[in-house]
Amino acid sequence: MQQRTPEEYKKAYERHRKAGNKDNAARVAQLYSQHLAQQKFQAKDGAFEGYGDAFMRGINQPIENMCVTAEALV
Repeated sequence: MQQRTPEEYKKAYERHRKAGNKDNAARVAQLYSQHLAQQKFQAKDGAFEGYGDAFMRGINQPIENMCVTAEALV
């Protein structure tokens, strides 16, 4: 799968939003959030360095899902 730039995500989101495709706009927002999470929380080399990242991923995903749901309802 080809990695997209933040500008490409933004353009796709705006295009779907202007066309009234709320589901597609929410999906693009979710894909962008996942892209950011992958970039931000890459595994580290140390034996104990991954625990903080695992904790953050554990609380980050539900929050992102709530935001996507709220955005779709607006």
